[in-house]
Amino acid sequence: LAAAAKLEMPDVREKVLRDIKLLEKETLSYKSAVLDYQMLMLHVTFFNYTNQSSRSLDYLQRALELLSKKQEQFSIADNYYVRQKFAEALYFSSRFDEALASYKSVARDFEILFSEDSYAKVKTIQLLMITGNCAEAKNLLDTDFSNYNLIDNPSISVRTAITYAQLYLLQGEFEKAWEFILLGKNRVSKNLYIQYEIELRNLENAYFYLTGDKVLARDL
Repeated sequence: LAAAAKLEMPDVREKVLRDIKLLEKETLSYKSAVLDYQMLMLHVTFFNYTNQSSRSLDYLQRALELLSKKQEQFSIADNYYVRQKFAEALYFSSRFDEALASYKSVARDFEILFSEDSYAKVKTIQLLMITGNCAEAKNLLDTDFSNYNLIDNPSISVRTAITYAQLYLLQGEFEKAWEFILLGKNRVSKNLYIQYEIELRNLENAYFYLTGDKVLARDL
């Protein structure tokens, strides 16, 4: 978090990008597909940390082309990772229809890896909600996360609670949404992931606003 915060400073951000460019030049002489891939993904990481997901798309596309040309040097997991990151970058670039199509393509082409990736599944469900496909989102959520009370991983259980709360707020089922907001608040901790705390506070605010308590929503 400290490193990410420093990247918000323009002078630090520019210096890091210059260093990445210099390192990239140094690695060109090795003529290594693996090094080329690592440099492309280093750019992706940088742009993701500096909230420039749209700029990472070009590097992800180049990584996909490299993996396609040098298939023998890369694993199925490498291909899955880049495809999933490409879909994620579309999501964070607000290209929601394209992101949903991309995630569905990943789920189809890498069925086993996708089935084990709760983050990618939640992103797909959120995209279904954003694009107005709430029934399909509810079906996937119930299929993959209906045992949320049995999930040992706190990150997954909190993320699941957040997603259920979002869905029920969209559908106007406010009391069900409140149940999941409370569930998430009970399971989240500051050392887990501060973004979850922020999301739950925003959902709590939305709940009070939508149920008519605009004064409390404003005070939150």
